[in-house]
Amino acid sequence: VTIVWSIDPSVDKSLIKGYRLIINRKPSEIFTPNQYEYELNNISPGSTNEIQVSVTSHPDWINEKISESVHIFCPKKPSPPKIIAYQSMKLHGIAVKWERENDDIVSYKIFLDEKQHDELQTNDRTSFTYEINNLKPGQTYSFYIKAVIGQKKLEGYIYQCQIESLPSNELSLKCSAPPKISPPRLERMSSHGIDIVWDTPVEYGDAKLTGYQILKDGKAVGKQLPVEKCHATITDLEVGNRYSIQVVPLIDHPSRKSFQIGEGKNYFLV
Repeated sequence: VTIVWSIDPSVDKSLIKGYRLIINRKPSEIFTPNQYEYELNNISPGSTNEIQVSVTSHPDWINEKISESVHIFCPKKPSPPKIIAYQSMKLHGIAVKWERENDDIVSYKIFLDEKQHDELQTNDRTSFTYEINNLKPGQTYSFYIKAVIGQKKLEGYIYQCQIESLPSNELSLKCSAPPKISPPRLERMSSHGIDIVWDTPVEYGDAKLTGYQILKDGKAVGKQLPVEKCHATITDLEVGNRYSIQVVPLIDHPSRKSFQIGEGKNYFLV
């Protein structure tokens, strides 16, 4: 909590030798005449502290004048939240949900890879979902949150300071993304067509591979191929023409984008 004080404008400030912080009737920090605030840290959770500030015109603190008291109440730490991962509605994103267990909680601090990423206000809600998008496929991200009880004026000169919980359980998450597939390789070529093969792509997150679609010059040819089939025969080709062949990995994901076109490979049929 930050303690701020001021002196009456009628007082000659050149006479002031310093200020002193008094906590629970015991002298504490001493400040210079031009200091008017102090941040009080390490307040014990569940405690109430009486705060006063004194001023003196004597270096030895004779006849110091003591201010009225304010009381700082520090609530007990809220329990660490319990977070659960769920499927993001967008590719390149992660999603987490949790429930509020304490009505005094005013916000949640969001941490991504040990750094504060955001602060989410509760606004009287009891259930929360949070998504982070535009993440890198294949990279693992650490995610946790802290619950915050906010500062407020209780009554008279009694104030509540802010306090946050210990970190929630930590999740290690990877975003969903379309599988990245390498260009198809030519296995066999004849006057009737070509046989191509490709490697099984790596899946990212919960974007599950469901099959493949072959494109010839940007247009789909044939039916969707099952996941376990990593080869295809392409016919209806004419000798002397050049064709661009692509393999498209198909995925099952709630986002509207259902696939990513793989890198093409050009073939000249002779």
